[in-house]
Amino acid sequence: MLLDKLLVTNYGDNSINIIDRKDLSIIASVDLKEILSKETGCTRLLLDSDYRVLVLDSDNDSLYRIDILRKKMIGHVKLGRCPIRMLSYKDRIFVLNMDSNSLTIVDRKDLHLIENINLGEKPMDMAIDRIKGKLFISNLNGYGISIVDCNGGDIKEFRLSFMPFRIKEELGLVYILGFSNNNTLGESIISALDLKKEEILWQKKVRGIYYDFIKDNGKDYYYLVNSEDGWLYIFNKASEDLRKELYIGGLTNYIISDGYYLYLNDLVNDKLVIVDKDKMQIKKRITVGIEPHDILLT
Repeated sequence: MLLDKLLVTNYGDNSINIIDRKDLSIIASVDLKEILSKETGCTRLLLDSDYRVLVLDSDNDSLYRIDILRKKMIGHVKLGRCPIRMLSYKDRIFVLNMDSNSLTIVDRKDLHLIENINLGEKPMDMAIDRIKGKLFISNLNGYGISIVDCNGGDIKEFRLSFMPFRIKEELGLVYILGFSNNNTLGESIISALDLKKEEILWQKKVRGIYYDFIKDNGKDYYYLVNSEDGWLYIFNKASEDLRKELYIGGLTNYIISDGYYLYLNDLVNDKLVIVDKDKMQIKKRITVGIEPHDILLT
């Protein structure tokens, strides 16, 4: 039921859209208000099985396991304040809590709380090196990256000269999107961190405020979504050129890719926007629920 699909979580009306990846049609919509006993603020998703999902509730500081077929909540755990990001590694779920500056570790099998770890101020995003079991967390107001050993539990801090916002990992390198000075200068920073050498490889200031980015696998250029003008930009590291590439419109703060297409949310117009990466043109705009936040490829 949930395999080879696009799942979209809509914060505004607490729903999940299930979209067929082949013909890009909505095949089902799940009203989470009918399943959960109180008003929710569902933002993020993880696939748990062919018919179950894990749903992050950022308003009520909770993680739910939901059976989509039976439309029933079958597991629940309380988290820190304002959980905003989660990922799974082996038999555990790692959740970032923005307002309590912490990382919650949850046993995936029965959703019991294992540990809460204190982080830097305002953790915003995380990425993982699954080969080495290293978790990288951007602390926006802490001007640094927390590096957590998922196997041993050790934590290291790497200080930065800017405010890290979004973070990605690829082949032992960490790529960071952040801001110079609390957004007041109207510019962003893209940077690459070599984890083995523990040093910044390069750092580039670019005009504009960008809420998310993604690196093209195997290539040294980056897709960025601009929150001010609604355009998709491309930054070419080799030429250090930043160009306005495609008008998306609305307000986008999340972007992912499957290698062929880019998938972006439009919070203002309640759309999922799908972009053909090679042709650099919009393939389809799909009307989803209110304020789409997460996009999950299964």
